[in-house]
Amino acid sequence: MTTSLSGGCSSLLVGDVSWSTPANGTSVCTSGIRTGQICRQIVTDASWEGIVGGVYVRHLAFIQSDQDGDGQYDCTTSLPGDSGGAVYQGMSGSTMVRAMGIITGGDSCSTLYTKLAGVKAWDSSVSMPLN
Repeated sequence: MTTSLSGGCSSLLVGDVSWSTPANGTSVCTSGIRTGQICRQIVTDASWEGIVGGVYVRHLAFIQSDQDGDGQYDCTTSLPGDSGGAVYQGMSGSTMVRAMGIITGGDSCSTLYTKLAGVKAWDSSVSMPLN
């Protein structure tokens, strides 16, 4: 995957968009201003919904990190300030990525993200520019 880093930010070429809910176990990457790019993250709850800040929210998913590939989740995840960053997958045989969602928050060992399906449900006119 080809990316250009500038400080904590990155530039990703979007070649595809996933408007669907990923399956638990799906591998994704994140890109945040504080953490940069982190891959080897796994969707652990693809259909999370609940109360955040006193507001009931849907169309969210949790991901956890397995940086050493041992099947045990570690605490290498997004940090405060990464919200708004990309959640994506690499596209096989390409330097482009598939957009999956937007970092929304989390805790010290997991990241909560808004699935693009949730953005589409909120405003059906939303589209994603592809390269």
